[in-house]
Amino acid sequence: MTKEQDEFPFDRARRVSEEETAEFRKAILGQFDVKLRKRGRQVLDKSEKYVPISIRLAPVVIEWARKQADLKGVGYQTVINDILIGASKRGVRVQGGVRRGLHRIKRAVKFRGMS
Repeated sequence: MTKEQDEFPFDRARRVSEEETAEFRKAILGQFDVKLRKRGRQVLDKSEKYVPISIRLAPVVIEWARKQADLKGVGYQTVINDILIGASKRGVRVQGGVRRGLHRIKRAVKFRGMS
C-alpha cells in the first residue's frame, strides 16, 4: 500500500448522528452483550454548574488556599469554593467589615480541621 492509501480522507468524513450512535450501541449490545459507557464529561444540572467570575483576593488567601489544595490533592479554587459553601450553609455573616468576616471564615476553617 502507498502512503496515500494508508491515510484516512478526513476532508470527506462526516459526523455520526445521534440516531446512528444509538443504533451502533444497540447492535453492539445485541451482538456482543456489551453495554458501552458514555464518553466525555457528565452533564450537570443548572444548579450544579459553576458561574465564571473574576475576583480579587489578598495574596495571603491565595497562598493559604494553594497550600491546602496541595495537601488535599485538589485545585486551590476548589478549596476556596468549599470554604465559602461551608460558610454560607452555617450562615456566617460578614459584620464589622471584611477583615472581621475573613477572621470568622479563618476560624471556621480551623474548626473544620482544614488549617
